[in-house]
Amino acid sequence: MKKGTKLLIGFAFFFIVALFTTPLIVVQVPYTGYVTYTEQEPHTDTEYYTEKEPATRLVDLKYQDATPMGRYISRPCSWDEEWSCIFPSVRNVDTVGGMFKVNCTFKSLYDEDNFIWAEYVAPGQSVEFNCRGKVTGQDVIANYHFIPPKKEVTEYKDVPKTREVVRYNTVEKTKEEIRYCNAWKKIVGKC
Repeated sequence: MKKGTKLLIGFAFFFIVALFTTPLIVVQVPYTGYVTYTEQEPHTDTEYYTEKEPATRLVDLKYQDATPMGRYISRPCSWDEEWSCIFPSVRNVDTVGGMFKVNCTFKSLYDEDNFIWAEYVAPGQSVEFNCRGKVTGQDVIANYHFIPPKKEVTEYKDVPKTREVVRYNTVEKTKEEIRYCNAWKKIVGKC
């Protein structure tokens, strides 16, 4: 065979192969593919937290017994021998004033008497009470105690609470998708 004929056969062969394979390379055919993606999915969750809430309560005013030595010993009152007197003192050490009471009790072998007195005492101030009780006899025992006023105090306490909140989870999903590739890749399984 001549060289020109061989060349012509080679070109013809190449032309025939190109004629049949070009459509396989150029033509796009559809196929179903799968795509993986992420998505944020909402869900409700219970959240725990604390909140400060006021709680009001009554407390006694702060005070000190400021009675000097000897002033709490019962003795006959200067204006009448049948009466016994004591002189308790109270000092308000709180930041607010109020009506302080003193309850005095006098006891002898024969009698008992009570005396209650109230007086306003400002913050930082001291007041002496003149307590008297009508009792007979020589051995008089006197006692006293203070009754402080009350004030409101507000305290804040942590109260546990819950609430529903929306949170998001990242979820991986897959979906079908129509894709295109050339016919040759489809035939050989590359799409």
